[in-house]
Amino acid sequence: MEKNSLGQNILYNIIYRVIVILIPIATSPYIARVLGPGKIGIYTYANSIAYYFYLFSLLGINTYGTRKIAKVRNDSLELTSTFWNIYYIQFFLTIIFSFTFFVLISQIHNQDKNIFILQILYVISAGLEIEWFPNGLEKFRFVTIRSTITRLLIVLLIFLFVKKPTDLWKYTVLINGGNIVSCILVWPLVFKTIKFKPPNIKSMQVHIRPIIILFLPSIAMSIYQQIDKILLGIFSTSEEIGYFSSADNIVSLPLNMIIALGTVMMSYCSSLVANNKEKKLSEVIQISLRYINIINIGLAFGLLSVVNTFIPWFLGKNYVRTADLIEVLSISIFIGGFSEIIRTQYLIPKEKDIIYFKSILIGGLVNIIVGFVLVKKFSAVGVVWGTVISYTIVLVLQVYYLKDEIRLKKVIIETIPYVLFAVVMVLVIRLVSNIVNLYPLWTTIIEIIIGILVYSTLSVLWLIYFKKDKILSKILKFS
Repeated sequence: MEKNSLGQNILYNIIYRVIVILIPIATSPYIARVLGPGKIGIYTYANSIAYYFYLFSLLGINTYGTRKIAKVRNDSLELTSTFWNIYYIQFFLTIIFSFTFFVLISQIHNQDKNIFILQILYVISAGLEIEWFPNGLEKFRFVTIRSTITRLLIVLLIFLFVKKPTDLWKYTVLINGGNIVSCILVWPLVFKTIKFKPPNIKSMQVHIRPIIILFLPSIAMSIYQQIDKILLGIFSTSEEIGYFSSADNIVSLPLNMIIALGTVMMSYCSSLVANNKEKKLSEVIQISLRYINIINIGLAFGLLSVVNTFIPWFLGKNYVRTADLIEVLSISIFIGGFSEIIRTQYLIPKEKDIIYFKSILIGGLVNIIVGFVLVKKFSAVGVVWGTVISYTIVLVLQVYYLKDEIRLKKVIIETIPYVLFAVVMVLVIRLVSNIVNLYPLWTTIIEIIIGILVYSTLSVLWLIYFKKDKILSKILKFS
């Protein structure tokens, strides 16, 4: 079986995650001007509702499938049986929830009904989504190439066919239809690797309970991702959803880089657990926590520093409110990134699903309560603060639950200097921004360059001074 180094897998998956989020980012300036905040809000609201049917179709299969495939990938017979037994559960669920979604949406009677109906393409794609199979096999190069081709094609088609606000239905078809095509392109890898196997109800049953256990935190996690948009759809305006969606898409780019690392490491760490390499697992986690937190802090404070000059030229002057939302949401990059490492490199590989579920559930409930209380008075700003507070609750609970198993206190203490370096970066960038009087695009570029130089220089000097730079080189040597 083809096997890349851990460093290559991390690189491929970072590229993939960037590409996945690149569509809304790359097309945002164009779509923001062509459709406007109101139409973007309508699409986002409809997609948020469809997401729950998509989520129930997949249950916890993406996470469970990756972990399970990683553990049996060296046994061809077990690999074949495991894949098909898991997939048939996913397939039958998708049929049920696609039909349910269509029946419910058909009852809607308003001018935007067609946008809601077209979201059924998104729900149907759950029945074809088997990215967990190549992820479990650590075939991240394949996933990256496939995604690059389909996503670039979608971007091209959006620029060709979406020309005015009434083209919202075309935008919906292109996004969701492109997702289906991307899913279909994974299937040749399945038939190249394993043979077809008909469904066996008895064999499928052994997977149902662990899938449901992992689904519980998935549904709780979805509260972070979608409940804010639904609350805004109920209690606010489509414009507010549009502002929030634009802010969320931008913040998601750096956060997805951390998720990319987590996806690779979840498969890798699951393999270490299966082979009883506990010492190596501990070492990997400590290194990841240290260096990814350095990156998290830089990304969070960096985005906070440039957002006021970035938004006017990127989205347009009508989206100044989005900048205010990003200033708050940027906090979630560091907090969410830290929590993601704990989740994918320890909780899931070690099958500590109950701890994972408890932290996510409590955080999700906090998000609903805070968002519900604040949305009526503060609209998008209220739900943004609900998101940040809930992310913080999740991280605090995970740190508490694992205080005796992972040396998290040491890692947290080690991040303090980098927070100080990031504050210095923000102050320098703000000073330069007040001095430089250029077009916002050029000002943003200058700010980014200065921010990278200041933060990376201070961080590298700190690592060298305390002789921690050698640890970084070990990351690419794990295999």
